[in-house]
Amino acid sequence: MRNVFWWYLLPFAAAVGIFIGHSALHARNPGFAAMIAGVVALFVTLLYWGIYRLNQFAVRKSLEPRRQELETLLTGLEENPQ
Repeated sequence: MRNVFWWYLLPFAAAVGIFIGHSALHARNPGFAAMIAGVVALFVTLLYWGIYRLNQFAVRKSLEPRRQELETLLTGLEENPQ
């Protein structure tokens, strides 16, 4: 989940960016299209930033403590083999 940006968000962000750019370039009213493209780009950026932050929060609060606990248990097993 630490790499959610590279594997999940970036490919879709690139596709959305290309779509927005293409739509703005081929619009009948370029000024209005540029404004709408800017608003959509800002919304998508904020949405992706929120998704990224939520995933990093989950890593810090749930996955990291669990990993540390498992490493402690594994170290205990290595020290006391039966």
